[in-house]
Amino acid sequence: MKKVFALAAAVLLLAAGCSKQQQPNNQNSSQQATSSISNEASSTPAGQTAGWNSYASPAEYGFAIKYPPEFGFNTDINQVRSLTYIPVCGDNTKACIFLTHDKYPGTNFDGAGVSVNLDPALNTEVKCYKFDVPTNEAQNQITDVIINAVDFKSAIGGQGAAGHFDKTQIYRNFHNGMCYEIAQTVVSSSIGNYPPGTVKQFDENAVWQKLQGVAETFEFTGGNASANPPESDSGTGGIIGIAMLGPTCPVVKNPPDPQCADKPYRVSLVVQNLDRNGIKNFMTDAEGKFKVNVPAGQYYIASTDLAAAYPRCSSGGPVIVKSGSYTNVTVSCDTGIR
Repeated sequence: MKKVFALAAAVLLLAAGCSKQQQPNNQNSSQQATSSISNEASSTPAGQTAGWNSYASPAEYGFAIKYPPEFGFNTDINQVRSLTYIPVCGDNTKACIFLTHDKYPGTNFDGAGVSVNLDPALNTEVKCYKFDVPTNEAQNQITDVIINAVDFKSAIGGQGAAGHFDKTQIYRNFHNGMCYEIAQTVVSSSIGNYPPGTVKQFDENAVWQKLQGVAETFEFTGGNASANPPESDSGTGGIIGIAMLGPTCPVVKNPPDPQCADKPYRVSLVVQNLDRNGIKNFMTDAEGKFKVNVPAGQYYIASTDLAAAYPRCSSGGPVIVKSGSYTNVTVSCDTGIR
């Protein structure tokens, strides 16, 4: 890209009306949504949203999203702007789901969130999918993402100021004449901003996993989206497998300690071609399992661009996929523990 990015983007957070009758209802930024948001189970993904809060936007916006109880929710942008040093919410946010710095005490975590944004200036498909403009922090376009059978264009980027940094990944889909943007953002402070020894680096990868889990629940509630039809198993092939996290203990014993065995890992991964160019992002489930459809060919599976240095995931050598069949693979995610 021609642009030079700083580290990452302001914690974009969500804002929109939220009563059980779908009427706007602003709530304090330090509180989680309560009576005005239903707390119901869902089978997407794979029952992992049981107990999560659900939000349905007013009919004019036509979307729904879910989030765990540990997240805050607000419809008043002004109440979430001040949650981090770098502003955490944009003027075009229609729903605001966020984590505050107290969720990771003793670390340099400043805040994070998932936001649904509707910018009236992005009123054509060309404008919606043009990321490399000065007003957009996420200018580096990467592989498309499929969420509930809808194809979203994706980009990453961010910024930094006075020892505070943010990273953002945005997904966009032009739907019913509007540009829907789902933004995931993580904001942190330089450890050098604190007295020596008082804070440690937060687990950035774990935060991204939480944000991705929320983003994957987004769905349109009216009209026809620019959607890919659900992938069918008939006549297609792909990769199935599991992601395993390890080592989990610094010393390997003989005989092995069962408590130190590699563990299934929920993580965001990307399928790459032999040139190491990403072609499809996906998320493993809570048991580390995944299934992704790709044409016959040879591929790698690796951590996404936004993943932290560790854990770092890889399928090892190329994965060979034959037409009409699925290749089973174990993706090893290295914790860096030695």
